[in-house]
Amino acid sequence: MISWFDFGPVHYRRWRQIQMVWSLSVCALLAVTWKLWIFQNVFPQVPAMGGLASWPAAVHGVAFGLLVLSSLAVLAIRHPNAYQRLFLLVFLVAALLATGLDQHRLQPWFYQSMLFAMAMICFSPARALPLLRALLVSIYLFSALGKFDYQFLHTVGPQFVGAGCNLVGISTEDWPVLLPVLLSALFPVVEFAGGVGLLIKRFRRATIIVLITMHLGLLLILGPLGLNHQPAVLLWNVSFIFQVLLLFGRQRADDESAVTEDNHDSKRLLQPSYLFVALLLLPLLEPLGCFDHWLSWGLYSPRNSRVTLEIYQPPGKRLPAAFEPYVRPSRFRQGMVELRMDLWSLEGLGVPIYPQDRFQLGVAAAVIDQSEVQAFLVTVQSMSERFSGERQQQEIKNRDQLDKELARFWINAHPRP
Repeated sequence: MISWFDFGPVHYRRWRQIQMVWSLSVCALLAVTWKLWIFQNVFPQVPAMGGLASWPAAVHGVAFGLLVLSSLAVLAIRHPNAYQRLFLLVFLVAALLATGLDQHRLQPWFYQSMLFAMAMICFSPARALPLLRALLVSIYLFSALGKFDYQFLHTVGPQFVGAGCNLVGISTEDWPVLLPVLLSALFPVVEFAGGVGLLIKRFRRATIIVLITMHLGLLLILGPLGLNHQPAVLLWNVSFIFQVLLLFGRQRADDESAVTEDNHDSKRLLQPSYLFVALLLLPLLEPLGCFDHWLSWGLYSPRNSRVTLEIYQPPGKRLPAAFEPYVRPSRFRQGMVELRMDLWSLEGLGVPIYPQDRFQLGVAAAVIDQSEVQAFLVTVQSMSERFSGERQQQEIKNRDQLDKELARFWINAHPRP
């Protein structure tokens, strides 16, 4: 299976370009999301392991610093060698520490950068390049499959269509209800066809053009002239353009710059390669609830599990000032307000909230503890059904029920005090 992604010898110049794009992308994305990586009280932090909650605040800064410095070191070292792999290992260890201290940091772009680093540490360039190609194809395929879904086709998809039409001066107000839904299906169709097309040599050049056009279109739709998404979303789309070009584009024939190692599979090298591919297939477990939505490349897909927090607000009493900008009157219950945790994350940290009920329950618990509320209602919604959009719903009305729910997860859901 690895041979499907092996298109011939790897040239040092191309490998160097791939590493430069990885390093510059990581540094740029860390820069625009810097609030997420420091010890902060702007938004609750939920460690992956409960024991990490008591670690000193300085550890967050150390991990952040190591991420930046190791990325820059990879940029500075021109040829694959032991020092470069050492800095990549430092990056991966710091990344595991940072995400362990706060699950919110498992942004999809950062998870991809961790997998890139893992491939570059464990394999030579000739062996790593096919695996990085497999990673990119898996992202396109799983992301597309996540959008063949009722929720995307009736919510986010029509928003994309409307924003795209507005950019060219077309109004969608008088359109039949079904038309935006049908047009929304073009997004996953193009994405899935792109993932498949990268595997077929005769279609690869056309596929690269289609995918670059798709990302340029997304930049317009999601950019300041469209839906005005966060800078990290736009930068990740830019990095995908370079990834597609460098991982699947033709290499210039240059014997002096070619990696001369053997490209043929061997028993020793094949086994860890298949372990890496098995890691890429973990998103297949997401429908069973055994793998997180973002780590399954559920991008722009609103079918994820989620949590809603409503708080009783007595007349004349206000919530803590930190929460006030993100509350709105409850749509269903008089005297209660709903805390927009998604908006809080976007405006407070500059990143989307981690789309997992486990994490969002931890955020709700932190808010309840800080607010000392008299009454609250936490609504936990399951991942939606693919064809109907329906969700199972659970209501939590007291602290005992909330603690019981927090304790049921394998991964920690309790917030840092």
